[in-house]
Amino acid sequence: MAQIVKPESIDNRSRHSSSAARPLLPQFLDSPIEIPGRVRWTRDQVEALKCSGFLELERRYEVIDGEIIEMSDNPPHRAGVVLLLAYLVSLFTALRACSQAAFQVSKTDPARNNPIPDVSVTTLEASAYFNRFPGPEDMLFVGEVSDSSLAYDLSGKALLYSRAAIPEYWVLDIVNRRLIVHRTPTERGYTDIQVYSETEEAATHLFPDSKVRVSDLLPPATEQTMN
Repeated sequence: MAQIVKPESIDNRSRHSSSAARPLLPQFLDSPIEIPGRVRWTRDQVEALKCSGFLELERRYEVIDGEIIEMSDNPPHRAGVVLLLAYLVSLFTALRACSQAAFQVSKTDPARNNPIPDVSVTTLEASAYFNRFPGPEDMLFVGEVSDSSLAYDLSGKALLYSRAAIPEYWVLDIVNRRLIVHRTPTERGYTDIQVYSETEEAATHLFPDSKVRVSDLLPPATEQTMN
């Protein structure tokens, strides 16, 4: 079973001051220091940053809890996305299975929670979402192809999708050459997590008889992934 990697804790740095300086700012030194609030971005603001040149136009960014996250873009990752998407299209058609399409996961703050999963499947065809983003109730399946983002995909992303009640979430781990399937979402995370090696077969719960070999979803192994 995959272990969910917890975010690393940030060590507090010690505050140093000389006794000579202490009488000058006693109120500042003896009181807790308030940390300024972070800026929480919306999807529209991210697009404006790209158009203004503050973010690179050719790169892709998603917004999670107001934070701007740059998405992976390299040949093995793209190959994994194409292979996983091809499997989903064979089951759901290209009108419902799509690649890297944003959706909203939060009903209370949708503009600041706009993830872009590598693959997803919606309840309706694409034409139903011409004038709006799909919401969590529209999503049947989401999947991420993971390389350097594996720890986050198994922790933060998994919790985000689980709280949105996305019924099925796949993480295709191209470094360790395995598939991690998440089902049964709750507010505290998915309670049914299964790991499949590259020699095993898996299937989405909506088409349990349409299995796919994990190795058929993975790009060819390289020296880096085999070590």
